Amino acid sequence: MLDELNPQQREVAQLRQHCVAIACPGAGKTKTIATKAALLLQDSGASVGAVTFSKDAAVELRERILKAAGAGVKKRLIAGTFHSLAFKQLQRPGARPLDIASDGDRLGMLIRVMQELGREGKAEDVIPTIEKIKTNFGRCDPDTDDGALYQAYQDALARNGKIDFQDMLRLAVEGMENGTIL
Repeated sequence: MLDELNPQQREVAQLRQHCVAIACPGAGKTKTIATKAALLLQDSGASVGAVTFSKDAAVELRERILKAAGAGVKKRLIAGTFHSLAFKQLQRPGARPLDIASDGDRLGMLIRVMQELGREGKAEDVIPTIEKIKTNFGRCDPDTDDGALYQAYQDALARNGKIDFQDMLRLAVEGMENGTIL
């Protein structure tokens, strides 16, 4: 398994702590991470989580890890995108399934919220403002126009029993921080 890696890749694969592998496209990151995961999974008590940005990359990474480690480790491997893994973490047995707001849902709620707040302009133009606040995990000054808009939008999502795509990450991180998600 390690014979196929260059010295730098081998170092990453054998490292027994969290790491970030940064390299140019085609440099062998997926092969290196798949090898690292396969090595970790040789320990029968180990579980591995592999996270990527795209669905296709997650499928490929999972396949490569299973090819290197063997199908017997399947139950100890979870691979997916940041959003898919966050979504899985937020699912609660016996609870109502999460309802992710569609783009149309979001736009409709933003239009109503802007009307309620007396805010001029197009709903499409405030989406970046909402997303920027969400990338800051919802931290904003509620006394500003943008803070009021964000809070009113979040209230509208809650009234409609929905979360949006960005909420998946925010809520999963919040749950890990407060101990409600492991």
